[in-house]
Amino acid sequence: MAITEKSRHHLYQRLEEALGSEEAAVLMEHLPPVGWADVATKRDLDNLHDRIRVDLANIRTEIAELRTEVRTEMAGLRADLRGDLASFRDDMHVDRRTAQRQVILALVVALVSMILSMNGIG
Repeated sequence: MAITEKSRHHLYQRLEEALGSEEAAVLMEHLPPVGWADVATKRDLDNLHDRIRVDLANIRTEIAELRTEVRTEMAGLRADLRGDLASFRDDMHVDRRTAQRQVILALVVALVSMILSMNGIG
């Protein structure tokens, strides 16, 4: 049977008749505002507390695992970036030496051309 406001009021009236107004009010104050099935017991709260504790422990474990994964991935990315930068630096160094050789070769060719043309050979 569901407890309704009407049935609670009827109970209060009967208690008031039997015990008096003040005693009826005190007794009604000790009744839950809903049915007893809806009232949490200490055991219910302890069980909930235990479940929350387990859930929090699982969340902490997951966060620690994610932190490790992120750190590992960041270390890998850092190593890749360092490798790419070293490779870029090497390529730039090779390109600079190649450019210097081309400039020197062009200067030698120009110089030889000038010498040959000055001597009337070219």
